[in-house]
Amino acid sequence: MDHKNIGIKVMPIPLDRLRAGVVTDASWGNSKEFGTFLEQDSDDWWEETSTTWTRHHVMERRTAFHPAACPNGPDLHDVQPMRITEMNVNDRTSTIRDEWTTSDSLRPLASQSWTGTTTFYKQDKGQMLDSKDIHAGYEQLNKLYSQGGEIVIFYDQALPESQSLQNVSVASWKSYRLKRQTVNTLSSETQALVRGLGSVHWYRILILEARGLQLSAREWHREVSRLPFICVTDSKSLYDAVSKYTNPASQCGDKRTSIDISLIKQEVNNLNGNIRWVDGRTMLADPLTKETRSDLLRHVLRTGQWAILEEGSALQHKLLERTSRHEGTEPMSNASAIETGEISLGFWLPLHLHV
Repeated sequence: MDHKNIGIKVMPIPLDRLRAGVVTDASWGNSKEFGTFLEQDSDDWWEETSTTWTRHHVMERRTAFHPAACPNGPDLHDVQPMRITEMNVNDRTSTIRDEWTTSDSLRPLASQSWTGTTTFYKQDKGQMLDSKDIHAGYEQLNKLYSQGGEIVIFYDQALPESQSLQNVSVASWKSYRLKRQTVNTLSSETQALVRGLGSVHWYRILILEARGLQLSAREWHREVSRLPFICVTDSKSLYDAVSKYTNPASQCGDKRTSIDISLIKQEVNNLNGNIRWVDGRTMLADPLTKETRSDLLRHVLRTGQWAILEEGSALQHKLLERTSRHEGTEPMSNASAIETGEISLGFWLPLHLHV
């Protein structure tokens, strides 16, 4: 409730210049079908006690063991950073104490193969290991789903080409779990964009109806193409795949993803759309898919202005830093609790952000 007073500022945009666009993002997670764990089936096994998790290494190995490297182990948040490895090499036993939360925790421990045990102590009751203390590369191993996020915006028609800040109003947002399992980042980003396109067309129809246009169910594709729109992503691979005049199947190994990309290309071209790539620092939907700073999203909600080109984006970041210093606050993180919301045009709506 730290930001309960933040509202969505609805900006005055002339109806003839009003456009609707969508900003999509995704955070990829593994699926078991494609190999979630670093270590596959072996004779090694877990032992759980009231205070510890111990991995018994029957098979010879050289590297240290990570608790996310194989199935049926502990939740990473429920164990302490300390790792105790007891190695048996040529009938000699040695003990190594270190932490599994560091970026080099999978390093080789000996020049020769060893067997033995690796012990992890459980957290005290009521305590949990902070997600920030878990190296992102290893936490990814435990994610069995992908998270999608989208923000539909009303914007001034100058936004796609202007180097200065332009008026925008957040119309709706959603953070959701992708229903289909994904094999890589491109696959999850593609699914998020497919869903986002469906959302933005609805708001384009609302704008056309506000202009007095009568739409028919049969001809809506032709009528809605009168109104240009943009879809914004920070995935360079997705942007390249949609923008280039090549067969998507030649750019990605997953054939199902290539079909989705083909449909996106057809829809964007036929319905007068334009896909735009932005740097990750300019991506508004990041807080909807991952634990990351949400200052930029709150700044846009509060000021009603945004820029997607480099010069305008740099100016906005300077304004954001200046505002933070003036208010004496540090950049806050994690707006991932935002799930679903909508606004109507023409008023200021208090938005209760649970962050």
